[in-house]
Formats: sequence, C-alpha cells, structure tokens
Amino acid sequence: MFNVKFKDGTTIQATAVEEICRQEFDGKLHVGLTIQDAKVSDSFDLNVLKDKLTSDALSSVQVFSDSNSTTPINSYSDYIYASYMILRLQPDGSKLLDMKFTKENLDSHS
Repeated sequence: MFNVKFKDGTTIQATAVEEICRQEFDGKLHVGLTIQDAKVSDSFDLNVLKDKLTSDALSSVQVFSDSNSTTPINSYSDYIYASYMILRLQPDGSKLLDMKFTKENLDSHS
C-alpha cells in the first residue's frame, strides 16, 4: 500500500496513484491525479475529507512506498480541484475511496 500525504498532513493509504493526461468535455487535454482503492475505516466521513482537502492541501501531494517510509517515491504539485471522490462499498462491508484531482476547474464552462 502506498501512503499518500497531502500538504495539510492528511494521510491516506492507497493501492494505486496515477497521473493521467486525457481529453475532457472541452476537447482539450488535461492532467489529473487519481488515487484509487484507498482503504478507509467504517466510520469514514466523505464530507470531512472534502472539507479538509482544500486547494492548499492539494497543492502538494507526496507518495511514500509504505507507512514507515520517510522519503517520498514521488511528489505531485499544483493540483487545486477535486474532480470527484467516490466511496465504494465492498461485498464484505468495507469501503474503498477513489479520488481525482485536477489543476483546472473542469466544471467551469467559460
């Protein structure tokens, strides 16, 4: 499991961290950071995470190889928008969190 740490100190464990460039609805290519299969507790509150992950917290994301590592294996910067956060219920009752962050506000149609 990767240990993903945001600038504000929020830490999440995840099985996949991907930076992807793809065409969005506006026909342009946009870079996004996707964090997948983050294991969260049964009492996890998506609203609390949404409020914590401000544009400042997203501006610096460090990924560590595990929870004991002190040196990041990769760092990402300049993300400011949460494109989505999905909390997936699993058959055993556990929950997994998927998130995507972008450097531009893709909801803006201006």
